[in-house]
Amino acid sequence: MLGPSISRLPTTPLRTSFCGILRHDAMMINVFPSQSALDTHNFIRILPSSESSVRLGDDSTPHSMHPNEPSAVDLTPHTLCKASEPGTDLSPPPGPPPDNTSTEMVTKIYWAEEARLSEPEILAKVHAIAEHDSWVKGHVPDMIWIHKFDETFTIHIRKALGMNHAAHDSRVFYIIIFRRLEPITTLSGPEFRDAWWQIVVCHYMLWKSGVYHRDISPSKLMCYRLPCGRVISVLNDYNLSSIQDDCARGNERTGTVPFMSINLLTLSAMDGAVEHMYWHYAESLIWVFVWVCLRYKNGKLCWMRTLPLDQWLNVNALTICASLKSHFLLVECLGSTTRPSPSHQENWRLAQAFLVPVCSFYAHMGRRGDASDVENVFQTWLRGPIESMATS
Repeated sequence: MLGPSISRLPTTPLRTSFCGILRHDAMMINVFPSQSALDTHNFIRILPSSESSVRLGDDSTPHSMHPNEPSAVDLTPHTLCKASEPGTDLSPPPGPPPDNTSTEMVTKIYWAEEARLSEPEILAKVHAIAEHDSWVKGHVPDMIWIHKFDETFTIHIRKALGMNHAAHDSRVFYIIIFRRLEPITTLSGPEFRDAWWQIVVCHYMLWKSGVYHRDISPSKLMCYRLPCGRVISVLNDYNLSSIQDDCARGNERTGTVPFMSINLLTLSAMDGAVEHMYWHYAESLIWVFVWVCLRYKNGKLCWMRTLPLDQWLNVNALTICASLKSHFLLVECLGSTTRPSPSHQENWRLAQAFLVPVCSFYAHMGRRGDASDVENVFQTWLRGPIESMATS
C-alpha cells in the first residue's frame, strides 16, 4: 500500500535510507533524490514527543550527543555570510517572495489525533494566507505530498480487539512529504538574529489572520538558503496548531516545557483554566532565542558536561520548571555567571533586552490589560528591543 502511494509522486524517483523503530507519534525520515546524496547523508531523524533526536552514521550507530537536548541535530552548518540587521518595517519586503527549491525531501510519519483539525488542513489555510501576505509566503513548510490511511483509525482497531473506551484519543496514520529544511540552531550571529526575526513576523501575521501556532521550540524553527546565500527561515510543524474557529482548543495544554510561557506552567493552566493568548507565544519565541544564545556555538550544540539551562530539561514537574525560569528571569539573566557562547555574544545583548519587558510584565501581574493587545505585545516585547539595539 505504501509503495504504490509514494510511486504517484510527481518527482524523480526517490531513494531512502533509514533504520530504527517508530516511537510515540512522529518520525522524520530524510529522503534523497540520488544515490550520491544518499552516500554522504545517511541518517534518520526521529522526533517523538520529547523531541530527542538521533543521528545515525553510515554504520547505523548513533553518534554521542547531549542526551537531554530537545532539538539537537548534529549537522554541519552552512558557510556563514554577513547578514543585515533584522528589519522592523512591516511593509511588504522588496523583490519576489523567497522559494525553497531544494530537491531533497523529508518524510513525516505520525499518528494524528482524529478529533483535531489535521495538519494538512491547517497548512491549507496557512498557504492561503501566504498568497496574500508576503511576510508569510516562503516562511512556511512546502508540503509536496500527503496520504491519510483511513483504514488505520485506532477506534476501529480497538473495537476489533474488544477494548473498552475505543473512541478515547482515537488517532489515524499520516505520511507527509516536505522539502527538507535545516534547524535554525545551525545559524549564529546576525544570520541567526535575522532568521529568528523572520519567524517572529510570520508567527505574528498568522496569529492576526486566525492561525495559532502553539508549540514554539527550536525544532519548530527551521531554515533554507537561497542561491544568493541569504537564509530564509520557516515556522514549521502545525500538528498542534489551531485556528480561530476552533474555540475548543483555546485552553488546551500544548507546548514544549522549556520554552513554554511561565504563565502556562501553572496548576491553573494545567487544569485548562488559562486562555492561551499571543503573549504566551511571544514569550516562547524569546525563550528560544535565549536558549540558542546560551547553548549553541558556531551552529552546533556546545560540548560540555553541563550546559546552561540543563535543569529546565531535568525537572519532572512543570511548576518546578516555572520556578527555575522565574529565577532566571529575575536574577540569572543579568548575572556575570550567565555567559553566551562566543558566536552569540551580540545576540545575548538582544536576548537580555527581550527579557526586560517580560520581567516587567510578571512583576505587575495584576495589570494585564496591555497583554491582551496583540499589536502592543509585538511592539513592546519583540519589535521595540530590536529597534533600540539598532539605534544604540
